[in-house]
Amino acid sequence: MHSIYLYWDLFYCLHVMRLGSALFNMNLSLKDFHKTSKKEVYAMKFKAPIFPLRVFYSFLAIMVLVTSFAPSSYGLQPFTDDFESGNLNNWTIGGRQLYGTNIANVVNCGTGSMCGHLFHDSFTEINMYRDFLYDPNDSGTFYFDLEVDVYSQAPPAANYYGMAGVVFSFLDTSGSALGDVRYVAATTNYPFTLGTATSSVNQISENVMEHYELNVSDMLSQISIDETQVTDIRMLMVTYSSTAPYPYVSTELWIDNVSTTVVPEPISSTLFIVGGATLGFRRFRKKFKK
Repeated sequence: MHSIYLYWDLFYCLHVMRLGSALFNMNLSLKDFHKTSKKEVYAMKFKAPIFPLRVFYSFLAIMVLVTSFAPSSYGLQPFTDDFESGNLNNWTIGGRQLYGTNIANVVNCGTGSMCGHLFHDSFTEINMYRDFLYDPNDSGTFYFDLEVDVYSQAPPAANYYGMAGVVFSFLDTSGSALGDVRYVAATTNYPFTLGTATSSVNQISENVMEHYELNVSDMLSQISIDETQVTDIRMLMVTYSSTAPYPYVSTELWIDNVSTTVVPEPISSTLFIVGGATLGFRRFRKKFKK
């Protein structure tokens, strides 16, 4: 039985100062052990160098740069959907859909492009939604084009209404909504002015395709919730009516060019600077030696 002794010296990684060394006994069969030199890194049982230390520096810098651009495991992930695929595969169709007509499909917007489309009349709702991971270090933005139409044959009774629009719900780990921010159009009885600490209502125009750019931080500033509990943001397109069968109320929605962007986290920017500085130092050191 032979033993392998591995010697790890942080000096050869940083090339600035010797931070410490460690000796490990792996109890494996191997006869030869070769120490490293200051200029090159060697593998055990191989007398030829694997790679010069200067290559290691360059490799490390490149990896830092790549990491700074890599998307986080959490946070608002980049996403696009222009619905030109002709389907709603990027979305989940939901809602109670109990009465009347309920439609979720892709249609021609009338401008030559395709749009996601919802239609509902009578009681309850149909919706489509997608969840996005949330990280408080990311300040992401939702972009989309939206048009809604809300029609009522006659004024609904008090506390009854039709509504269409987009709702951003902030969810915890159990999927429960901690709060929401709404951008909707509705019939006259909709409680536009009855927002709460955890729910904000923004009235939007009807029968016109408008472009929206909604920043996550700005939306959160409209409500008061424990942001440390938020794990996901649900983007929910909804068409709803609380009347059946009279008066006749219909709600309709068209959405296009949905996308999200992420502002780089501070750590990503730091990694980018460190990687660039490392490559710059390598070039300067090489010229200085010459």
